[in-house]
Amino acid sequence: MFLEMAQVALTDSLVDAFKAAVKHIKDGLLPGQKIGNVMIPCVGRSDIGNKFLTVIKEAGIEIVGTPRVYNEGIFAICFGNEWGGISLRYKIVEK
Repeated sequence: MFLEMAQVALTDSLVDAFKAAVKHIKDGLLPGQKIGNVMIPCVGRSDIGNKFLTVIKEAGIEIVGTPRVYNEGIFAICFGNEWGGISLRYKIVEK
């Protein structure tokens, strides 16, 4: 649980943050591993999630299945997430 909340990088822009996160993911994958069940829930701004997905694809990380970028809706705002916030959930897929 601690690693889920650990800081990966400190950046000055959203795109730089995405690139740092993608580098962290890519560096952690072993040869032959891919990511699957990719979900990018967003709070009000699905375009930000789609940009993150674009950065993942441009980095050459292979995705198994169809990635899901979706808006969590009013409930996410009510339960404390900030407008424009996103997260990334995935599993590592072996050959």
